[in-house]
Amino acid sequence: MAVRQVIPPVFQLFIAICDCFTLILSKSFPVQIQIRIDNFTAMNDLTISELIKFHGEEQGDSPALIYAGNTTCYTELISMGQRAARGLSNLGVSHGDRVAFWLPNCPAYVVLYLACAQLGAIAVAVNTRFRSTEVADILSRSGATCLIIWPDFRDINFLQILEELDKTALQNLRTIICYGEEETPSELSPFPSQIEKITYSELVQSQPLLKNHSTPTSGCNIFTTSGTTKAPKFVLHTHQSITNHALAIWRNLEQIIDNGVFFHTLPFCGVFGFNHLSAALAGGKASVIQSAFDAIDAVALIDKYQVHYLSATDDMLLTLLDADLRDSAMPSLVCCGYGAFNLPAEEITKKARQKGVTLVGLYGMERSSGFVRKAIARAHPRTSILAGWKISFQAGQSSCAQVRTLEIYFPIIKVVSWSLKGQA
Repeated sequence: MAVRQVIPPVFQLFIAICDCFTLILSKSFPVQIQIRIDNFTAMNDLTISELIKFHGEEQGDSPALIYAGNTTCYTELISMGQRAARGLSNLGVSHGDRVAFWLPNCPAYVVLYLACAQLGAIAVAVNTRFRSTEVADILSRSGATCLIIWPDFRDINFLQILEELDKTALQNLRTIICYGEEETPSELSPFPSQIEKITYSELVQSQPLLKNHSTPTSGCNIFTTSGTTKAPKFVLHTHQSITNHALAIWRNLEQIIDNGVFFHTLPFCGVFGFNHLSAALAGGKASVIQSAFDAIDAVALIDKYQVHYLSATDDMLLTLLDADLRDSAMPSLVCCGYGAFNLPAEEITKKARQKGVTLVGLYGMERSSGFVRKAIARAHPRTSILAGWKISFQAGQSSCAQVRTLEIYFPIIKVVSWSLKGQA
């Protein structure tokens, strides 16, 4: 497998030793320090296809996705992604095209995401809670040529919502891909007649496409962010930003996950949920997936698969704690990362303490990395982790409003619709 910009092991060792001395001087280390150089530390600037291919070669028969009692191994996942890539290519999807994912968590989401990544197409995340106004805005501004939906998910008529859109919002749309889990799907509704419609099951019957059409600098994800403007802002990520970030999260969670699995109930359409999915793929671990949050079912899955780590919003976590009637809730968890979005922090931390669940506060795009180290240090020997991003501290020379600020440079590109083609 081709690996770009590999750091020679001797320099890795030197950097790791320096990092250990930093820990010693800061007195922030536990009893034992380990220096570890493995395959992941050599990976830099990979495409998503290269990263997933690595795990296909290393552990092809290992579980990749677990959903509704069915297991898909890494070899099968890669094959399905390549078949979907061929199917998308036959529909005219190519490098730089935007494919909108208005889709709940399911294996098809992962397969189609890998297919887009292989083609160099850009996956545009659309929240399934969005309705006509938000969807019209995102489809129009992103210029999406393909839309993926689950037409009757939770008895919501997504095609009816599309029918209510201003037709100018659909002017770039050429294809709708319909996913369903019913024996007699209703996805091929006549609307809209001018747009080609195909089922997901038909798409993955194509012959595999083996060539990777992406590069590390190709765009691959667009997420929408809340902000001060009236419409959500678009953030375009490249393959290298996604893979580097996923590997960084995996390194931080590796000792907690250990030989276990990732559990996904947060939606993949947001960075909170997507980060967990990408970290699982980066670590070559299994992902247990819920299509929608159900607390009782989630507790049962956490027990069944002995989940060691979980991320959730505060209200989801409170619901999980209430759903588990045992004195010690979800006993397999080492810790749970959460974001305080809707409830006072004191309320959720008190409840978790009473139920024996260790909480870790998460913040920002990293979501599940830095603060988790505290929980790792309590339970495991410390492993030096090098993030690799540029950080500078310049007194009196800053682009920010205040001088003497810490500036962190992330590989994230903010774009608007008119510049998407150039960025791709």
